[in-house]
Amino acid sequence: MKRVPLPFLKRVLALALVALALATAVGGCSLSLRPSSTDFSSTSTTVAGPGETWAATTTTKPPKRVTTSTSSTTSSTLRPTTTTSAVVHATTGDPKAIAKKLKPNVVGITAITATTATMIYESIGTGVIYSATATYAYIITNNHVIVRDDGHPARRIRVTLPSGSTVTATLIGRDPTTDLAVLRVKARKLTAAVFRTDLSQLIHGDFVVAVGNAKVLKHPVTSGNVTAVISNIDYPGLSGVHEVIESTTPLDHGNSGGPLADVDAQVVGINIAQLLDEGGGIALPADLVVQVAKRLIAAAN
Repeated sequence: MKRVPLPFLKRVLALALVALALATAVGGCSLSLRPSSTDFSSTSTTVAGPGETWAATTTTKPPKRVTTSTSSTTSSTLRPTTTTSAVVHATTGDPKAIAKKLKPNVVGITAITATTATMIYESIGTGVIYSATATYAYIITNNHVIVRDDGHPARRIRVTLPSGSTVTATLIGRDPTTDLAVLRVKARKLTAAVFRTDLSQLIHGDFVVAVGNAKVLKHPVTSGNVTAVISNIDYPGLSGVHEVIESTTPLDHGNSGGPLADVDAQVVGINIAQLLDEGGGIALPADLVVQVAKRLIAAAN
């Protein structure tokens, strides 16, 4: 399908990933993003840091994390909002029914990112089961969910399975250039999600649903509509990402690494960040996600 350039489309996307805030000029309205994972320790006393949530085990506030921001200008193209195919594009759907179909495919991710004498800091996000055998399953999540402030992966990563049980995960591989990571867990009777890798018919107005980690999200199931599939993006620090899905689906801390799915409960993207100014969120397209997952798993075997 031919893509239509929008020379006047301008969006500033400030993509903060853990300790890194990224900004991109995509061509008149201003949008800012923050990561959709959450960092906190073992109690509920919260202290707001830049783009993240903290909780301290004592009454002493932990130091705020410092983020930096860079920006660059790039061109973008937007997929057309009409199609000549016979495909029917739903503008609304049943979020609960879609989430129910996705429930066997979605897991919670908890990574221990730092410890002190009085505090334990966790990064909590979501994951999607990519493939499963009789004894093992591979899970996709965001790299920023499982890394520490120093950029190294967390040494302890736990996965909450659809059944509610929790198991230790092994990091199979990660790709910071696309903000993706693959975990492996030893567990039986898990079901892999269906990834919709042909996104040529994903257009403006398509109904989508996001499912996130119920441990930290007040609303783990949210829905909206695709507003754009923006191509030729150049994110500083994310050299492997050149296309993103933008939608009106509300995201919050805890959604990172979770699925953005269509009306058939097929995963069209992995949620990566939240749009602050206009609401909604940004997801990595499923075709990129599957490509990276295959490469990371092959490299580990």
